[in-house]
Amino acid sequence: MMPARRDLEELCGAVINKKNIPYKQEWGKDLSQFLFENKDAFFTVIQPGGNNGDELIYRGLNKKLKDLNINYDEIKYKKGSIIVKKISDFNQRFGMTFKEFSINKKTDVILIHGGANINDYWGHGTNLLRNLILHYDIPIAVAPQTFNFEKTDFLEILKKAKQEIHLFCRERTSCSLLKKMQLPENIKIHLSDDTAFYLNKEDFAHFNEYNNKKDYALLCFRIGDCRKST
Repeated sequence: MMPARRDLEELCGAVINKKNIPYKQEWGKDLSQFLFENKDAFFTVIQPGGNNGDELIYRGLNKKLKDLNINYDEIKYKKGSIIVKKISDFNQRFGMTFKEFSINKKTDVILIHGGANINDYWGHGTNLLRNLILHYDIPIAVAPQTFNFEKTDFLEILKKAKQEIHLFCRERTSCSLLKKMQLPENIKIHLSDDTAFYLNKEDFAHFNEYNNKKDYALLCFRIGDCRKST
């Protein structure tokens, strides 16, 4: 049975106008707080690669960076330079650790876009993080992710990190998984909303041009309280 139109409008309004809210202290700071505390730093932001859903995630984070007037460079890991892709593929195929790309020398913090790329299903984010740990001795932050490992020894990867690393989870299940690993003290775990929620209805105003056409783009949102997720 189709929901009533009013119910649908209320649901869409709740999603579009969703605000990031502070979480319980035991789950650490959210990404907005971390960015604000480091707003004077220069960031190198890396897109791990993904689909159209990931594009929303990237846009949300980039919006937050611009709102805070944070200076940053952005690198496309899997969809950028052919050289980067070839080195990355070679490393993955043969288990090598060659440096995959160079970042701006004035970088204070490396920030990997969020999504679901650091897990056993989509491993490109895991490989990226491993390479960054080995080649850059500066803080690394991973924007809100779904972490899940059944084959990968993620603890072994993080044990090699001498720099401070901030891992932001987008639901409690990932937080619980990471906390059970008993990670080193330089690895900080936090809980924060998916960065797609930094976007609001004004960010999609230019899509209104499709409303009067026979074929148009449909934007769908997922919503859920990550504090209650299991």
